[in-house]
Formats: sequence, C-alpha cells, structure tokens
Amino acid sequence: MPLFAHVSADVVCPSCEQVFQDLVVIQWGYCRGYKVRAEASYRVGDAVRWRVCADGNIHAWSFFDTGEGNIGDPAFRDLILRDYWREASPHSCGQEFGGVAVQIRHGLVTRAWAYLPGELDNSSRFYIVDAHEVPTPMPEWDDVLMNWVDLSLCGHEVRLVV
Repeated sequence: MPLFAHVSADVVCPSCEQVFQDLVVIQWGYCRGYKVRAEASYRVGDAVRWRVCADGNIHAWSFFDTGEGNIGDPAFRDLILRDYWREASPHSCGQEFGGVAVQIRHGLVTRAWAYLPGELDNSSRFYIVDAHEVPTPMPEWDDVLMNWVDLSLCGHEVRLVV
C-alpha cells in the first residue's frame, strides 16, 4: 500500500490566479497511508517530520511494522516533490500547466505551486535542488527497495528533525 504525506496549501493557476487545489499529496518524510493525518500533514513553513527510533536512529526509505514509513532520506533537505496524483493538464481557464509540486528548502516546506510545462521534466516525482536552484530528477527514487523496521526494537516516537 502506498504511503503519503499531505501539504495543505492553496495552489493557484499561473494564469488566472484561481485556487484549483488545496491539498498536495507527496511522498517524503514520515508517511501514513492514504488518509490525511496530523503527523504526516504540513503547511508552508513546517519542518519535514521523520520517525525517529528511541536510540536516535532515523531509518531512511523504511516501512515500519505498523503500516507507516519514512519515505526518503533526511540527509536530503533541498528538494522538489511532484504531487503524487496531479499530472499535466489544462486549467479551466485554458492555461496549460506541467503539474503541481512542493518545494522543501533546508528541511522546511517552503511552497506549493502549479508549474508550467518545461519547468520540471516530469521524469520523476523527486528532484534534488542544488545551491543554484537547479532541480535534478532522481528517477531511481521512484522505485526504491524499502527496508523493513520492527518497531518493537525501535520505539514509537515521532519527532521533528530540522
């Protein structure tokens, strides 16, 4: 079963500025299935959360025996994440857009927006962003072999990692 996190943000059409989406579905950080859940929900300005074991270890790219997981690696703090469901399509005003994305800078959710065709190449849902704001697609992250973590050995704590 896919695991998701959600970003509540008004995404506006780049042409008519009408809000057409208010929830972006991503896979990064602590994720808990399809439903919107507080511990896997964000607003602009929030830090990405990761499940942290009692010993302080964060298991990257890991499922937990509770049906939750850490999707991604907290070592990567500057990213663009494409909305899991929204694909390129025209808005009702006729403006074409390439999709919807969320930007993470220094581990914080900084924006959600509708990007124009060509702004991202749509070859991946994950992009690393360098110091010059250049996104590099990471298609190998679209199908990572996930680890399995037994939480009885880890603890049940979820806390912020900034």
